Amino acid sequence: MPDLFTFFGLISHDKTFIYMTHMLLSAGIALLLVRIAISNLQLVPRGTQNVMEAYISGVLQMGIDVMGEKDARRYVPLVATIGLFVAIANLIGIVPGFEAPTAFLEMPLTLALSVFVYYNYVGIKEQVVIKYFKHFMGPVWWLYWLMFPIEIVSHFSRLVSLSFRLFGNVK
Repeated sequence: MPDLFTFFGLISHDKTFIYMTHMLLSAGIALLLVRIAISNLQLVPRGTQNVMEAYISGVLQMGIDVMGEKDARRYVPLVATIGLFVAIANLIGIVPGFEAPTAFLEMPLTLALSVFVYYNYVGIKEQVVIKYFKHFMGPVWWLYWLMFPIEIVSHFSRLVSLSFRLFGNVK
């Protein structure tokens, strides 16, 4: 983004440098926010602890509604971390002199790829390889030859779809 002024652009106009610094800034702000929230834990939360507890409770409740309590509690750290990181990364772009890291296609693609690899790993680990790939074949045995390639393409298209949706919303 050479035509936009960014504070880190004063150091280098390299796109990768600007993207990486803003991404690291987002991660640093997220870590700082969490650190402040847990620095003085109280039974009756106040301030940052209250905001973070409300956020985690909201993410957990959405997860419970979608996948049940056991799985929601299992995946809430991943979902809440990605959500907080993306929210901060998007909000950075509102501040003059900063660029949202999600405005660079590399970040949404990396996040989508990370989640894609993780949920396939968990699926294979819990269901074993054969059973995991059998669910791509559909419910009727005589349509296996048609459903398997369609499901595989659909599965991989999620990477592109998720990446471009986040990228397009910020850009």
